[in-house]
Amino acid sequence: AKRRHRAKSAHWVKAKYFTQRDQRRWVFTDGRQDLFPMAAVPIIRHVKVQGRRSPHRAADVAYFVRRRQQLLAPRWTGLQQRVAAKTDGRCALCSRCILSIRNPHFGQINSPGGVGNFASPQGVSGSAEP
Repeated sequence: AKRRHRAKSAHWVKAKYFTQRDQRRWVFTDGRQDLFPMAAVPIIRHVKVQGRRSPHRAADVAYFVRRRQQLLAPRWTGLQQRVAAKTDGRCALCSRCILSIRNPHFGQINSPGGVGNFASPQGVSGSAEP
């Protein structure tokens, strides 16, 4: 902002572009919308894959399912958590674990009543067709 308004003082720039919201000072805004606060994004550390583990080896499938559960489950929305609890973590189409990398329907939640009908969602990862 200082480059755009070279002749203006720092006090004027602060009054024009920054405001205070709740306990946060120096919130950058144009009056209609605030800049997203990066402090609101939680820090999630990367966890290294153990030694010679491979998602392509059948003996390591259980390790990667457990790893996905530990990494993805805490980030799920309330709907995703309810679906996983209701279906015991199994896909409604193929009965495999929703988090399994071998599940061809990985990552989707469909509802039988169509888009937006969450009355009885199912844990499905892919299209609703078998």
